[in-house]
Amino acid sequence: MSRLTPKPMRLQLTTISPVHIGNGEELEVSDYELQNGSYYRLNIDKAFKIIEDHNQFEKIIHLIEDKSRDLSKEKDNKKQAKLRQELNLLNLCKNVSKPLHDQLKSELKNISDYTFIDKLPKSQTKSGGKNSRKISVQLKTADRRLHTSFKPEGCDPNRTCCKCYSFSE
Repeated sequence: MSRLTPKPMRLQLTTISPVHIGNGEELEVSDYELQNGSYYRLNIDKAFKIIEDHNQFEKIIHLIEDKSRDLSKEKDNKKQAKLRQELNLLNLCKNVSKPLHDQLKSELKNISDYTFIDKLPKSQTKSGGKNSRKISVQLKTADRRLHTSFKPEGCDPNRTCCKCYSFSE
């Protein structure tokens, strides 16, 4: 009886629905910015280059360390959500230097890896005027459009509910 040996093949597949390819990582509010109805995935290296240009690197790092320490000690979920909101990079910079904040805000497109128009209902996009969602890391559809999943704070990550959204740009 002869044995068949598998041979490498190159295939090209076309999917007919969105394809979820992700690593399970979730972005925190410090990783993205919502401005004027658009979502910006911040490139931290580019943002920190501007922070360094303003000589504010040490102050921002100390603020991040302080807020992170407070977050790790906090047991109350609502207070944790508020502390996460305070870790938003533009908010931190606003507390340190208005010119720095203004430059980051004006160069948001330049310091972002990608951007798209936010398609979630306003009730899901903000809480008390601040970002309040965890976002699953970027995904691509079959035609290479960005596909993202949003889960509001407090959602069970193991189940889908009416408050969770998934869409393509």
